[in-house]
Amino acid sequence: MFAQDIKNNVSLGDYHKPMPIICLLVDGIIILFCLYAISAWDQYWSTRYWPVGLLGCGLYYFFGFTAGTFSNWRNIVLGRELVRLSGIWSYVVITLMLIAFAAKASDEYSRVVIISWFITTPAFIFLWHTFIYFNPKAFDSSKKVRAVIIGMDAGGLEFAKEVNSAPGSNIEIIGFYDDSFMSQSCPQTKLPLLGSFNLACQDGDDRKFDLAYINIDKDNYELSQRLISKLSNTTVSLYYILPSLMTDNLLYPQWHSVGNHYSVSLFEGPFSGQQKSIKRIEDIVLSSLILLLIAIPMMIIALIIKMTSPGPVFFIQTRYGLNGKPFRMYKFRSMTDDASKGEFKQATSGDLRITPIGHFIRKHSLDELPQFFNVIQGSMSIVGPRPHADVHNEEFRVKISGYMLRHKVTPGITGLAQISGCRGVTDTPDKMLQRVTFDLAYIRSWSLYLDFKIIFISIFKGFFGGV
Repeated sequence: MFAQDIKNNVSLGDYHKPMPIICLLVDGIIILFCLYAISAWDQYWSTRYWPVGLLGCGLYYFFGFTAGTFSNWRNIVLGRELVRLSGIWSYVVITLMLIAFAAKASDEYSRVVIISWFITTPAFIFLWHTFIYFNPKAFDSSKKVRAVIIGMDAGGLEFAKEVNSAPGSNIEIIGFYDDSFMSQSCPQTKLPLLGSFNLACQDGDDRKFDLAYINIDKDNYELSQRLISKLSNTTVSLYYILPSLMTDNLLYPQWHSVGNHYSVSLFEGPFSGQQKSIKRIEDIVLSSLILLLIAIPMMIIALIIKMTSPGPVFFIQTRYGLNGKPFRMYKFRSMTDDASKGEFKQATSGDLRITPIGHFIRKHSLDELPQFFNVIQGSMSIVGPRPHADVHNEEFRVKISGYMLRHKVTPGITGLAQISGCRGVTDTPDKMLQRVTFDLAYIRSWSLYLDFKIIFISIFKGFFGGV
């Protein structure tokens, strides 16, 4: 299936190469050199800077790999590259500052040196990546991969557009093969119709393309098997495009194999194996640091709640968690003690059940602070879909297709929906649909970089505007 085209020396492994190791090593050298050059020029250099530099390199590679910055390095867009490098280095800087603060070691280093290092390093790395951008052949001599799509429909046309416009891809769709069209070109993609299905097999044998995507409707099983059988006698690498009609809510597809049988997951979360460990480490480290910072404010809030209204300090409610498993979610009580009795009613603006201090803590999302204890327990994450009341889950799982898929990951204190404006009351199906759309988009595109981005934006934007 993954045959090599000997004549053109093109292999499947060349299609999406990660950044060459020499380029990654130079990134690390730049980080260390900038620290050494600045400290030596300012006459502050000493061996105690080496651990800082090496830790900075390790964090840079960690955040870079988890964010996918070093994959698909071909055809990088310089503007996006500058933003990505700046973002990754910002996380390195923040992490180093937190470590220095926790270790009480900030006074041992020159602030001028450290700040200068923080500023100059991403600039020099960007210059190096710009050199790579203008000299790609110096690091990779592989040829452009010629690909075709066998079977032309709306899904195939969209697929061709995405492949040919994807940055970092070394694949070029050169045309289609199909029996059902008389036109010699595809207006949507400006790609030619190269011929019939039979001609595709002949052209594959003549090595007129390196890679073929089979895009045959699932109802034409015999046709697809015949094409696969014929193309197996060529050196063409072959892919099968899964029908888009399989589902509209495809989450995080992964291949599974048992013996000689293969399957692809349709509804699966991104957190398994290494990703699950990274996510849990992120939650434990960040929530522990945050709880240290907010311990005194939380005690003050608890004291004010107790003094200003009768009832408990905390409001505890059962919500759906990972895979729909119920858990007890903690919040500061912001309503009168009897507000939770009787039929559930979502809080609205001007709700008389909300206490005076409740208005303030709900507006600034301070009532959510106890949920960091949920994060430590593992029933919640810092970033993820917000857990809804059970009555909402039962109502909207019927009205909104794919609603329950948001429970394929651990619920969060903040999320992509919250920083995108979908906070507060969800009293209509349209509002809930918008929130669910963002939740599913987060699951499909999760990365450590995305989590840090959401947390960063939440500090300035996501914790305001509540009811």
